[in-house]
Amino acid sequence: MSDKLAAPLTSEEFELLDELLFSYANKGDEDAILLNVSELDGFLTAILSSVNVPAMTDWLPILFNNDVPNLEDKRSKQFIELVSRHYNSLAQTLLNDKKEYHPIFWEERVGRRKLVVVSPWCGGYIVGTMAANWQNLSAEIQPYFDLIEQHAKSSYAEQMPPLEEQRKIEKALRNAALAIFEQVNEAAPLLEKPQPYVNQNKVGVNEPCPCGSGKKYKKCCMNK
Repeated sequence: MSDKLAAPLTSEEFELLDELLFSYANKGDEDAILLNVSELDGFLTAILSSVNVPAMTDWLPILFNNDVPNLEDKRSKQFIELVSRHYNSLAQTLLNDKKEYHPIFWEERVGRRKLVVVSPWCGGYIVGTMAANWQNLSAEIQPYFDLIEQHAKSSYAEQMPPLEEQRKIEKALRNAALAIFEQVNEAAPLLEKPQPYVNQNKVGVNEPCPCGSGKKYKKCCMNK
């Protein structure tokens, strides 16, 4: 895989992705399916942990509130490029560097304390399982899925958990995500290659490829 296609996003790029996800892709709709980077990270983790990993063309419209992306729009292209890079970077980490895998949990500052809220990530994960049509989970995977689903419904709004308990929850969810990925990937190995985005609109052969590689379309995804 090209290093550029799977280069981890910088903190500035994550901030931009968060902004685009909310204000552009979902048009500021508070009822949108995915609203922030934490939810997106959980969503992509579930997609990558699927027995039958859906093509990017199948799940990308979900990030646009089920609209077809308009690749004539500059910010839309930028958004897809950032999503693609994070997807590929996440895939590389899950496949080759699990020690460095860390879910992106939502953080809030409450007084002097930083509160980590896990429900957005878990909620995004559940949306990802629905997008990938998970069915008939094995007895080995079911408890890990149940844990993630449980915390998708949790809220710290009324009472903050003690810091030690918060850390245990974060660790348990990380381990659950890794356990599901490892068991699924053992049975149905994830292909180690970037996912090209197939545009619904015609792309000129000399235009930049929509997958975000930086190459011309004719030298990238046109022949894939």
